[in-house]
Amino acid sequence: MALPYHPHLFKGEPIRELTVARRRKGGRNCSGQVVNKGVGGGHKQRIRIVDFYRHEPGVHDVVRIEYDPGRTAHIALLHRRGAGKRGSAEEGATLAELTSDAPGGSAAARMARNEVKGGWSYILAPDGLRAGDVVESFRAGIPEGLVEGWADAQKAAKISDVGSEEGAADDEASQALHSTATRALGILRTLTLKPGNVLPLSLIPAGTLIHNIALDPDGRMQLCRSAGTFGQVVAHHGPTGQALGGAEVLHMGGVVQPDGTRSKQMGTVLVKLQSGEVRRIAPSCVATVGVVSK
Repeated sequence: MALPYHPHLFKGEPIRELTVARRRKGGRNCSGQVVNKGVGGGHKQRIRIVDFYRHEPGVHDVVRIEYDPGRTAHIALLHRRGAGKRGSAEEGATLAELTSDAPGGSAAARMARNEVKGGWSYILAPDGLRAGDVVESFRAGIPEGLVEGWADAQKAAKISDVGSEEGAADDEASQALHSTATRALGILRTLTLKPGNVLPLSLIPAGTLIHNIALDPDGRMQLCRSAGTFGQVVAHHGPTGQALGGAEVLHMGGVVQPDGTRSKQMGTVLVKLQSGEVRRIAPSCVATVGVVSK
C-alpha cells in the first residue's frame, strides 16, 4: 500500500490566535439533558481559521505549509510584507495579537471575522506552493504602476469598437489604444497568473485552472475548496452572449474604481466544474489560480 509522503509540511503547532476551540455538546440537547449516552468531551481540538475573502492587498510571503485536520486540503501560513519582521512561530503568535489597518476591504469586518491578525493569515494551499514563495491578492484592483500602460488599457475599455465614424484619424488612434491595451493585458497576465494569486474572473484567460471561486463580487470564495478540486475558465461572454477575446475582456467592467465603487458589469464568465456543470459567474467575482493541494 502506497502512503502519501509530504516532507514539506510543518510539524509544529499552528498559530493559536488564528484558531478557535471546537466545542462539543457531550451528547446533550439544548436544555442540558443527556440524549446520547456514552458521548464524552473527547480530545481537545482547534479549528484553523482560513481566509476565504483575501481582501488584504500587497505581497504576502508563504511562511510554511501546514496540515489541517479539519479539511482534506493543506493550508499555507502567509505573512504580509511591511506588517513587521518575520520570525519564528512564537514571534508570529505575538504579532498576531496586533490589529491590521491595511487598505482594501473593511478593517472592522476583517476584525469581526478574525481571519487576519497582524498581517498573518491562513489560506488554502494550491498544489505546488512551498515555503518561500510569494502570493498576492488583486481583489481590490490592480496596483498603480504594476503594469506600464494599464491606465491606457482602462481607457481603451471605454471604447466599444476599434472603428470610429469620425474618420480615419480617429480609427488609427483607436487601433493604437487597442494595441496598448492588448500589450498591457498580456504583461498583467504574465505577472499575476501564478498559483495562489487571486484575480477577477474577467482577467483570467480561458483554459486556466482555478479554485476558491466566489459567487458574489464582495462575498467569500465558495466553490472548489476540497483537496484536488478545480474549475476551468471556459469563455468570456458579452452582454448579448457574444464571445470575447484579447483586450475585449476589459469591456466586461466590474473593476474597483479609485473611489472604492465598482464599474457596471457587462457579460458573464463561463466556468466548468469537475462535475461537468458549466456556471455563468459575474466577471468581477474572484478566484485563486491553481489546483487545491492534496
